[in-house]
Amino acid sequence: MYWAAVLSLVMVPGCDRTGPERVQQPPEALVRAEAARMSLRKAYIAWSAESHYVPPFARENLDNPDVVVFRTWDMETFHVFQAAGEDRLNRNLGDNAGVRIYKLDGTPADGWGVWGDRPLESLADEGCYWESWGTASRETLRATPRVFPDSAPVAKLDLRMLGVFPVMPGGRQRPRLLFSSEEPIEFSEREEGALRVVRVRQGDSEQVYWIDPSKDYAVTRAQSWWGGKLRFEARSTLKRMSGIWFPEVVEFYRWDHEDGAAPALVVRVHEARFNTPDLPDDLTPMDIGIQPGATVRVCNSSLPEVATATWDGRVLRTSGVASADGAAELPPIVSVQTEPAGEAWAASESAEAVKTAARVVILSDWERYTLDFIDRHRLDRRQAQQAWLMLRQCQVQAQNILLAKAGTLEQLERLERQVKESRRDKRRQLEARRQTLVRSVRRPIDTIFEQRLKPGLHQLLDPDERRRAERGDGAGAQP
Repeated sequence: MYWAAVLSLVMVPGCDRTGPERVQQPPEALVRAEAARMSLRKAYIAWSAESHYVPPFARENLDNPDVVVFRTWDMETFHVFQAAGEDRLNRNLGDNAGVRIYKLDGTPADGWGVWGDRPLESLADEGCYWESWGTASRETLRATPRVFPDSAPVAKLDLRMLGVFPVMPGGRQRPRLLFSSEEPIEFSEREEGALRVVRVRQGDSEQVYWIDPSKDYAVTRAQSWWGGKLRFEARSTLKRMSGIWFPEVVEFYRWDHEDGAAPALVVRVHEARFNTPDLPDDLTPMDIGIQPGATVRVCNSSLPEVATATWDGRVLRTSGVASADGAAELPPIVSVQTEPAGEAWAASESAEAVKTAARVVILSDWERYTLDFIDRHRLDRRQAQQAWLMLRQCQVQAQNILLAKAGTLEQLERLERQVKESRRDKRRQLEARRQTLVRSVRRPIDTIFEQRLKPGLHQLLDPDERRRAERGDGAGAQP
């Protein structure tokens, strides 16, 4: 099975289960719920979080004098979230006293990288994650900003998806409702009053979404089940903000907090604006106070600090890293590793590589192209929704082609073995045939991109925008 989840606008009536060799298409309500939120390119959200959840580490060490436990529960902190495309910024301003983290004795926390009585600003931008604190003269070195590669295990919130998931949304990329998996994924849908209840099953896990078509397909409730037990849940109260329906209050529940009977976290949105002209088109380290000439501590994907660098407004310049091991997976602005565009197919030397390249092209590259197109041409919310829905339609068409080519891929695998086992005089003929099969898989998928997705996206532009794009602004380049 090469593809289990396929993204489409068409629901198959009366079909809740499919065999492993068939593509099941998710309900239209689920696709439109995702498209509505993906259309929010720019955002400004003032919000607060009221936490009551005691993390397991803290719970286990509350009475341990040898372990330092910082308290983040039973307090409300205030935040500002901003987004511009893939750039995401969050300011944690602390509680009413300006404190983010307390010691167990009730005093503001103070420790290396903690500074509980100081705002924390973070930014996810171009493959990097930045952290910055307000600087006091006596702590200039300790409060030096840090930068991580986006592969580091650090939180990257994306409040544009607030309430869509049963947990706080985030990740290296903008979170999605629909995804690809090697395991079979089953969709089902039922009506519950004016709502559509969609279930997504995969193995022992199940996600359930209550979707309101009358309110921009907003998710009003979301659950996550595992092994037949409810683990996480979010319940949203919606309000029309900046022309769209968005959560005003979201209550998050979890199984290990008061047996799921009371919310572990309550998020309140005090102000929200989306896609308005006053919002910036991109965010940079300067938006969290990191100015050109600043000293920045560089960390690798395992979190340790490995170098000190100077930010020149474009790249971080450093004389070296602490060790050879520390040089692994640095932020891209310190050590940039580029892969030539369009090389995914050229590197496909085996059947498995062909499938892997197809997955990258169909899911990753096509999504990146669409998001870049939305950003570059500053599509409004309606246009962005149409662009995302068009992408999903093209993806399902391409994935269906790949499934239909299963026999060809099996033949390709046999040819690979024959090439390795054959005499030298026959290898050239077998290799030529193998390349022909690779092209037969590649060609129809490339055709969908060139003849459907690209022209379809350009049709969303007004005549002046299309003329500018045709003059060579780079919008037509294949990923």
